Amino acid sequence: MTTIRSISVQPELLGDLVETCRIRLPSEACGVIVGKRAGDEVLAQRFILLRNVAADPLRSFRFAPEEWVRIYSETQKNQREIVGFFHVHPRGEPYPSAADLAGWDGSGTYWIVGSSGDAPAVRAYALRPDGKLRDLALPSLSRPGRQNSV
Repeated sequence: MTTIRSISVQPELLGDLVETCRIRLPSEACGVIVGKRAGDEVLAQRFILLRNVAADPLRSFRFAPEEWVRIYSETQKNQREIVGFFHVHPRGEPYPSAADLAGWDGSGTYWIVGSSGDAPAVRAYALRPDGKLRDLALPSLSRPGRQNSV
């Protein structure tokens, strides 16, 4: 598998993602990033929110299994690709925790929306061949717009 080195994403998509996560606070919102992959670059085109069924959704996340299966099937049928996963840290910075890393198999990209302080931030990561995290550059956030879907 080719290492992901960069992400292309419109700032409006990031604004929509932050707004969608903000509305669901104090719970951890979660979902997938849909787009295309070309070599070592990911083109993020939209996100899809999935229901968080974790035992404690204020501190962790877990995709609703039936929604995960449905979204995975729909993206395959529509010739789309899941290129990443996201969730929010309701009271934290956008850096992966030990639990985040333990639950990620390293495929695609991993996006975290940090909601501490006045200004939310989004960071995206990929795994390097040596198993360490690569922090992928994202554009500045735009104002929120409308939510994206498949």
